[in-house]
Amino acid sequence: MKKTFSLPYGLNKIKFKLPFEKVEIIKPNKIKFTYKKIELEEFLNNPIASPKLSEILNNKDKITIITNDITRPIPKTKIIQQLLKYLKNNGISYDNITILLATGAHRKHTLKEKQFLLGRKILEKVKVIDHDAYNEDMLTYIGKTSLGTDLKVNEVILNSFIISLGIIDMHWFAGYTGGAKSILPGVSAYSSINQNHSMLTHPFSKAGIIDENPVRKDIDEAGKIVGLNFIINIVLNDKKEIVNIFTGDYLKAHREGAKIIDKMYKVNVKEKYDIVIASPGGFPKDINLYQSQKGLEFASYIVKDNGIIILIAECRDGLGNKIFEEWISNSNDPNKIIEKFNKEKFILGGHKAYAFARIAKKSEILLVSSIPRKNIGFIKCFSSINEAIKYSFEKIGKDASIAIMPYASSTLPIINRNDINFIL
Repeated sequence: MKKTFSLPYGLNKIKFKLPFEKVEIIKPNKIKFTYKKIELEEFLNNPIASPKLSEILNNKDKITIITNDITRPIPKTKIIQQLLKYLKNNGISYDNITILLATGAHRKHTLKEKQFLLGRKILEKVKVIDHDAYNEDMLTYIGKTSLGTDLKVNEVILNSFIISLGIIDMHWFAGYTGGAKSILPGVSAYSSINQNHSMLTHPFSKAGIIDENPVRKDIDEAGKIVGLNFIINIVLNDKKEIVNIFTGDYLKAHREGAKIIDKMYKVNVKEKYDIVIASPGGFPKDINLYQSQKGLEFASYIVKDNGIIILIAECRDGLGNKIFEEWISNSNDPNKIIEKFNKEKFILGGHKAYAFARIAKKSEILLVSSIPRKNIGFIKCFSSINEAIKYSFEKIGKDASIAIMPYASSTLPIINRNDINFIL
């Protein structure tokens, strides 16, 4: 008997049938509390390890609100509308407020994307600018972390009261998103991001690890050096509904939010599978192949050696990074990419090609996307999920075990929860 399954794909769903009665669905754990209507003031007045936001504001202060770029899912418009109202009610003029979009090393936004993220009314009320990690004229050196990262940040945040608005989610080598990640990499120089990300090969630079994670330690130190004043970190479920909001101290509030992420997204799995069909979770997590890698990464934890991962990702922006595209398109052998990565100086974009190559060494990667190509290096491309499934069955056999991950970028499957090296 065939069953119909549905996976997020861009802003839509992609449906397919499998001739299996028993297909394992690996998805986030359900938790009960969800906020259908958010009253942000309640959270701003009851922060974690911090006075109320109103008590630490000064009506003469310049306020910088750092918030995520288009590659991160967050209900920005309603939250920022309430935040701006709160600031105005506490004596802050709109003229003293800047919204800084934390692009990290990503591209700038189009006007339509800014309107999508924030709404026209917000764009008319306050100044909204993109961070540019490559523009030295807007970057200032402010110190060095204990791990050696030379920290250059966007000059807009200097001498400003900094409020960071973001989400907490799993991150494949920083442990978790959120917290001071809005600073590094969010509004830092390309060189600083490069230094921070170069620690991704450390054994504890893994999803779900905080205290032992050098990338996260570096990020947290950046928050201290900058003087990140207050965070508003949102936890979303797999339907992008708000589960909870954590406000206040950038470290302690973030850690409380990470506990909820663990409950939702660390999922026990009994075994590995021959075929894993994974969606990063739809737009914006599958906006390009560069971002979609996060879903592939977590899918790789539960695929057998010589198995197949079918990555379902729209990739409306194509591959998403020029260096990544150059590295991965010019090699059919993942071993050569790994050798190049280990031999040459760390470079952003190359690290993503390395991540794909590391997975391709043990399992075949198939991509179902809107990218009009037959192959991207060692990645086989399909325009139809049915074609990818047919190919997989022909290669592994009709009795192949299958797991489906509808929200792979957020779902951390753990086979042995007691082993901190479970994903090495």
